[in-house]
Amino acid sequence: FMKSSLTSELAVFSRIPEITVMRSEKKYGFYKDMSETQKCELASCHEKMLEEAFEGDFDMIILDEFNWAYHYGLMDTKKAENLISAGLANSEIILTGREPAKVFLEKAGYISRINCEKHPFSEGVKARKGIEY
Repeated sequence: FMKSSLTSELAVFSRIPEITVMRSEKKYGFYKDMSETQKCELASCHEKMLEEAFEGDFDMIILDEFNWAYHYGLMDTKKAENLISAGLANSEIILTGREPAKVFLEKAGYISRINCEKHPFSEGVKARKGIEY
């Protein structure tokens, strides 16, 4: 969710045939820069991906940056809550991203928070190939 550019994760995942990646092929940029039309298009894309993920037969479903997309309303939030609450038999569901909604925190089996203590970006260093991407 929220990502459309090439990432290092995609390079790794493309080498593992058992992994299915669903993502937006269109680049929308940052939320703050999106038009209302783009937000509606992206919400539709997110809803389609959610439906496909929960129709499949997967051992694990990782909804990367789901929490931000949910937070910004870039999906039908009630439908997302229902799909995730119902889950899939024998599947682990992992939600990533900042600002998780209370409804997901209450139902979570475990919660991890990763906080940046220090990072070169804070000092003005741009993302570097081979390090951050």
